[in-house]
Amino acid sequence: MFEEEMNRLRAKYAQMHRRPIFDNTGRKVIATFYYDPDEETGYVDKEVEQESHQLRMPPAWAMDIDVINQIKRHCTWDINMEGTRYKILFRIHARDTDSTYITDLTMWDKHGVEFDRGYGKQIYLPLKYWSGGLTRQDYNQHFQLNMFS
Repeated sequence: MFEEEMNRLRAKYAQMHRRPIFDNTGRKVIATFYYDPDEETGYVDKEVEQESHQLRMPPAWAMDIDVINQIKRHCTWDINMEGTRYKILFRIHARDTDSTYITDLTMWDKHGVEFDRGYGKQIYLPLKYWSGGLTRQDYNQHFQLNMFS
């Protein structure tokens, strides 16, 4: 009974901490942020088509600078009991290849490169800073194994 109640509360808490991330116009939802209290981790989830969204030269994933700043401003508000911020992971799922790429928010500051190819100011993060190309099955196995290690 207690475990069922805890699971219900966790699900409610995670749902309360879900928020959309909008593009520069503020009209289109381009990703979703949610917080997992058990892992003390925030996740930015984005679904894309790898063929049309991944940069080829250099091989990288890119985001609008304003979107990265929006995530920093609005998604790092939760403070844990020790007074430190939780980590935020980006997960990009490529629907066409069924691959998942993961990186930490801090990588954008450390290794991101600003550029503008006519779509507004963006920042790209080279693929070498992503744990990437995991298929959905690999991704699930990876995180299930890490839960028990």
